[in-house]
Amino acid sequence: MATPQIYRKTLLPVLLLLAAAALYPAAADGDEVLALTESTFEKEVGQDRGALVEFYAPWCGHCKKLAPEYEKLAASFKKAKSVLIAKVDCDEHKSVCSKYGVSGYPTIQWFPKGSLEPKKYEGQRTAEALTEYVNSEAATNVKIAAVPSSVVVLTEETFDSVVLDETKDVLVEFYAPWCGHCKSLAPVSCRSH
Repeated sequence: MATPQIYRKTLLPVLLLLAAAALYPAAADGDEVLALTESTFEKEVGQDRGALVEFYAPWCGHCKKLAPEYEKLAASFKKAKSVLIAKVDCDEHKSVCSKYGVSGYPTIQWFPKGSLEPKKYEGQRTAEALTEYVNSEAATNVKIAAVPSSVVVLTEETFDSVVLDETKDVLVEFYAPWCGHCKSLAPVSCRSH
């Protein structure tokens, strides 16, 4: 079977886009987590709500792995006025990180309402575990937000009708379930925009 022209024109850019998303997941971050700086930290933290703050470095592999989980946490607490989910880039804002004793990345600390005395989080780095922790510290009852997805799993029967539909723009990820790079891409490719 000959490869349709549409596949040849789009395959390389699609593969490059998918590779870039897998290699640079931070670029795909949402904006639910409030990024704090030296000038904004004390204006936001230690005020009228509790704050969970991630101190991170952009180059840190553990931080990159945490990013989608932390975004999910922030999306879940978006409407909770009594809780702030924030982060500090320690490469950019070394003085804040130093002030709070950050020596490894990521470091996650809970700042109770009205306090700049943090309590270090030592639990698992999953949205579920972080949500449970924040709920216990802030006396909230927030559930993890289900992220709507516009990802469609294609089969041999549905591939042509979906991909060749000229009324839609379609991005196709070809993957193997055993492939480590594919597994890393999954949280990025499954986000709806």
